[in-house]
Amino acid sequence: MARREETVRSRLWIGADRRWRTEGLHDTDLRRAVRAWLLERGETGTVLEEVGVLRGQARVDLLHVGEVTHGFELKSDVDTTRRLKRQVAFFSRVFDFCTCVGGERYMDDVLEKVPQTWGILLVGGDCRAVPVRPAQQLE
Repeated sequence: MARREETVRSRLWIGADRRWRTEGLHDTDLRRAVRAWLLERGETGTVLEEVGVLRGQARVDLLHVGEVTHGFELKSDVDTTRRLKRQVAFFSRVFDFCTCVGGERYMDDVLEKVPQTWGILLVGGDCRAVPVRPAQQLE
């Protein structure tokens, strides 16, 4: 039973062409990679998921709260980057640090839409996060 549930969860429904998609990086892979990256760095604090900001105008995927706040915006292989500029504007006003996390699929878009002050983590097929650039303290 557990194996079947895991198989079902690992599939993503692609509505327009009505096919199941199982390949690529999923949201859960990126969440796991960020948590492992924080542990590797020895970060302490709390990680919260799906936190609304600015009275619900936006929602950050992961928020690390320690001595500072660090918001993580995740872009899975089945996500889009349409809202990324808007998310950058909101999150830059709220958090001390911000990082965009994704695979190679959207890395060109991320590099174009995310300011130099934001960090970028690239997650490979092994679900390990590799820093492309470090996050800088936002003002």
